[in-house]
Amino acid sequence: MQNHLAQRGKNKQGRANLRQVSYALVCAAHGQWPLYYEVYEGHRNDSRQFGEMLGRFATFYAGVAPAGAPRPQTTLVFDKGNNSAANFALIDTLGLDYVGAVKLGEVAEWAAVSNTGDSRWEACAGLEGTKAFRVEAEVYGRPRTLVVSWHQGLFEAQWATVQSELARALRKLAELQQSLQRRQHGEVKGGKTPTVESVHKQCREILHREHLHQVVAIEIHPHDAGVPVLDYRVQPEALERLRDTVLGKNVLVTSHGSWSNAQVIEAYRSQFLIEEIFQQMKDRDLGCWWPMFHWTDRMIQVHGLYCTIALLLRAMVSRQVREAGVELPLPRLWAELEQVREVVNVYPGRGGRQAPVRQTVGNKLTALQERLVEALGLRGEKRPV
Repeated sequence: MQNHLAQRGKNKQGRANLRQVSYALVCAAHGQWPLYYEVYEGHRNDSRQFGEMLGRFATFYAGVAPAGAPRPQTTLVFDKGNNSAANFALIDTLGLDYVGAVKLGEVAEWAAVSNTGDSRWEACAGLEGTKAFRVEAEVYGRPRTLVVSWHQGLFEAQWATVQSELARALRKLAELQQSLQRRQHGEVKGGKTPTVESVHKQCREILHREHLHQVVAIEIHPHDAGVPVLDYRVQPEALERLRDTVLGKNVLVTSHGSWSNAQVIEAYRSQFLIEEIFQQMKDRDLGCWWPMFHWTDRMIQVHGLYCTIALLLRAMVSRQVREAGVELPLPRLWAELEQVREVVNVYPGRGGRQAPVRQTVGNKLTALQERLVEALGLRGEKRPV
């Protein structure tokens, strides 16, 4: 039977040579309850799938409420990878509240605002190292509320990445420059002679990482020996402009005009919950998505179903434990429960006529494990004192 779901596409793990299946999930921010999921083709663009799935989710979610009751209030939180004019038009049509982000290149005016010299910045109460201001601007076909935010931790992480990528690029440019010089001096004669166009192409590949082409200036010109000459330099003014404008900044878009800046930012940051779920699903010990020993579309869909059921069961266990006053991350909770062992001994009845005698014996537990056993109702008939 031909397979349509497993297709080669962009792969974050660098395994684009293998076929993959994509899994979309909508979950509740509180408790990480799975609400809706879809399994779809591995080569389908996320933005396209987001729009198609959103309409089906809205229909499903509208049916959750009893007949005649209003639809439960909800806020859709999504990242900038799902942005498109068509998707925002659909969100507007469906009347969904939302919190998302806009690519900085699409709002250049606000991306260019100084992170240090603009008076509109205000500290966000309860969010350490975060400041923000809001504006009204036309985005994706209509006026929307934008919250421009800056976070110290994000800035430091992005600045460290830029420094690392810049050092790597300069090292590769130096190697390319030395290679060209050796060929100019006749030390290297074999192979195809580089051209201005081929050197330009190599430089573009070296500087393909975000922001590097803005920071490093490249000059390539012909040489008498027939081999191009490469000159490059870091532009301090461009690097400083990058530090003071783009790095550490997000431009959020929301329908919640009455929310504070801090509420909008916290809602957007809650995406870590869905990212945490996907990390757990890919964990070969804790998760259930890998390995997938299926090939037909029908069995892959079944695989997606029982993986989602597993997420639901884990959410139920986590809630029951939290309600008992025990706060544990899911990996720690599972590790503790794994240490709870129990054996049922069955002894034959006397004379072979009486019913068998059952005895439940468990291993000795820590205080934390005892609390978990009580919270989940796992208490056996008898345990060692």
